[in-house]
Amino acid sequence: MLAIRCQLLGETFEGGAPEDPGAAEWPPSWMRLFSALVAVADHTDPPEVELLEKLEQLQPPAIVADPPALADAPEMAFERQAWVPINKTAKKVEEAKSTSLPGRLANGARGWARFVPRSPDILYSWEDDPLTDAERALLASLCRRVPYLGRSTSPVIVEVVDAGVLEEGVLVPASSREEDPESTDLPTYPVRVPFSGALAALRDAHERKNAGKPGDPWAVGAYVDYRPRVRRSHPPTIRGPFRELVIFALGGPQRDGRHAVEFTDLLRKAVMANLPRPLPAVHGHGPSESPRCAFLALPFVGHPHADGHIIGLAVAVPELEPADLRDLWWALGATAERGLSSPVLGQFTLQRLAPVEQRRAPLALQAWRWTRPSDTWVTAYPAVLDRFVKDRTEIPALIRQTILNSGLPEPVEITSALRPFSGTLPGALDLHPRETTRPGHREGFRPYRHLYLRFAAPVRGPVVIGSMRHYGLGLCVPVTSPATSAAREAEPRDA
Repeated sequence: MLAIRCQLLGETFEGGAPEDPGAAEWPPSWMRLFSALVAVADHTDPPEVELLEKLEQLQPPAIVADPPALADAPEMAFERQAWVPINKTAKKVEEAKSTSLPGRLANGARGWARFVPRSPDILYSWEDDPLTDAERALLASLCRRVPYLGRSTSPVIVEVVDAGVLEEGVLVPASSREEDPESTDLPTYPVRVPFSGALAALRDAHERKNAGKPGDPWAVGAYVDYRPRVRRSHPPTIRGPFRELVIFALGGPQRDGRHAVEFTDLLRKAVMANLPRPLPAVHGHGPSESPRCAFLALPFVGHPHADGHIIGLAVAVPELEPADLRDLWWALGATAERGLSSPVLGQFTLQRLAPVEQRRAPLALQAWRWTRPSDTWVTAYPAVLDRFVKDRTEIPALIRQTILNSGLPEPVEITSALRPFSGTLPGALDLHPRETTRPGHREGFRPYRHLYLRFAAPVRGPVVIGSMRHYGLGLCVPVTSPATSAAREAEPRDA
């Protein structure tokens, strides 16, 4: 397999489609990436030229992006406008109006197509890898030289990776043999790809442009119809109740995961204090079916040396009205700017990580750690059940009802235990009953359990279960290792 991953270093992508420069080209086409590789190549070096000629011959790749196509999220596309110096120079000094480039005549209004993707990562993947080890190394070198994709305002990291193609958010050529025959009624999207002779066409267009003749290197490319990939053998992913996860790195004294509820209560109160108006999604005093945010304390779990200490905080955001969402973003920004302070826990800073910082951050601070689709999930914190029980025989049914009440489908397999599944998820927290209630509340200790869940289809996270899910208890981690099932069997079962 051959795969090239592009990670946008900003929140936006700027690059217009050749057929309509006012509309963003999303996802960035394989032709756009190929052109970027051509732009950084040494054209006097025969191996690099031969590599480019080989790349232009490849079959169109599968493209993974979120959202898969511009048409899937048109509300995230818009035009950025700015005033820029024009190329004409002033004949008189007093006519020059550019403040940064003396002599330029005036500033002119320009606009660029901009798109805000949900994820900064774009993956181009080929099932077959036709490159030799030397060519693969040369391609990796070329990728490292690419500074941006589209406009220079879209800086990017490009690298050759071994990652496989995910099952969701994938566009494949409509003629792909992988395609499910029943998916032929799905919409198609034209995507530019290189063709035999694309390198020569780019050179020719570049030379014509330099000579002052008509030439548009950015318009070179052949169009191929792409379509979302749907495989009959793979059930569709189930979306949980949350649409986004906002993560903050926590700076300050290290605190044990036993303080999870104290941290999430502190964060919730800080966000409420910074809101311009009360939001039921945050304070929770609305109709029972109203969507609510979940405030999470992200622990260090899943590593042999994990100790469960809190690395970051997060807010899982459900589907909200645009006005509510706008106020929430503002409050989260203000909260991050002011940090958190508690006479018990101490002083803490909150930092929203840029994509390049997130790549180097601990696993707990990477959104995919908590959101990637999986059919198997295990609790990092115990899930507090939705009501009190009279005897232990009621617990299995109450666990199922608690999961359903949390906005999740009924699992096909449930294993519960009072203690964490440390063989499956090292570092999972073993809390005392008094650590499972909100600070200052005396509502009594409801029963709680650690859970190992398997669903009929992959569920997209974050998965948070139980009556204390809005304070972060019942936070689950996706598990995919085949060894986990055996490890789970060694754990103490619920009576």
